[in-house]
Amino acid sequence: MKLRMILLVCAAVVLSASCVSKTISVPQGPIEFSSVKRIQINQAFPNAEKLQQELVNRGYIWGDDWFGLQEVIKWAVVIGADVDVKTAQSIMAICLTFGADNIGLVIQHEDQGFGDRKRVYIGSLAFDIDKVIEGKELKDLVSAKLTQEQYQNYGQ
Repeated sequence: MKLRMILLVCAAVVLSASCVSKTISVPQGPIEFSSVKRIQINQAFPNAEKLQQELVNRGYIWGDDWFGLQEVIKWAVVIGADVDVKTAQSIMAICLTFGADNIGLVIQHEDQGFGDRKRVYIGSLAFDIDKVIEGKELKDLVSAKLTQEQYQNYGQ
């Protein structure tokens, strides 16, 4: 009887842990995209077209900004450090809700001549594994009340 109770408790813990990735609340209404230079989505990213449509529904003007067709071992969303913090959090919440499970976030602090500090890459093919924010830390970051300065300096 005790063993059965322990197994039921363990099963409940596993089930609740597997549901955590979809518990982020996505802000309703339009998103202010003026701080974003460009959003690009990897065509192989799970639910890529649904994500693209969700961003358009929120006010982003889509410019056929697809890239890649490659599956990757670990999906990441790279968001520039100069993107407005509320915008960055909204984009990440949308990706966590409609995109791949267990994705990571990289805040792009370097500008490599392409305006990367104002860009968003959903389904990035290349990222520094040491800088990936994921799991509980990511969910806390998405739902936190951060200032722009806190966001820009996060992870440095």
